[in-house]
Amino acid sequence: MSKDLISTVTTGTVQELLREAGLEARVAGTKEQPQVVSTVAGINFNVRFGTPMKDGSGWTDFTFSAPFTVDQEVSPVIGAFWNRRNRFARVYRTQDQLLLDMDVIVAGGVTRPHVKYLIAVWADVAQLFVRHLRADHAVLARYKAAGGKASAAAPKTAAPAAAGAASDAARQRPAASVARGNGKSDGLGEKAHASGSS
Repeated sequence: MSKDLISTVTTGTVQELLREAGLEARVAGTKEQPQVVSTVAGINFNVRFGTPMKDGSGWTDFTFSAPFTVDQEVSPVIGAFWNRRNRFARVYRTQDQLLLDMDVIVAGGVTRPHVKYLIAVWADVAQLFVRHLRADHAVLARYKAAGGKASAAAPKTAAPAAAGAASDAARQRPAASVARGNGKSDGLGEKAHASGSS
């Protein structure tokens, strides 16, 4: 049984797992800091690798990361609301974008179906976060209509909106510096729920 467990991953391993889940995947980044780039439901994301093996044979963890640039006003606590209510992926803000991250740890050994299930969870939370952005924009619009003061506007970008998933309120920069793949997410969105107890 132990021979069937995954305890380290490489760029090739992650590419293979993503493709088995119906997503296109390609290697980007540098030799020192490689990434795998993919798309789910029109949402660009990167796979960043974390803890390296001492012998350089791979990594024991990695992170799914989707960068969003928001071109309209967003609540300053949008990340805090998300992080309180959702268990599997966290949101944080840099100067010019929001990032949705989800860690995957394989150290100690996990099954292949387990990693594929986590890919399904990631597909769910990425799409759920787009809906979260839409809801935040709607709340701000109602607040301003009632005479309240809106939060500071986020920087704008000329990058195209994530096709089929994001509204005008949320736009994504292409993952890394490569063209976006045409990922497929058939069936993934129904496999796992992202919401936890609030």
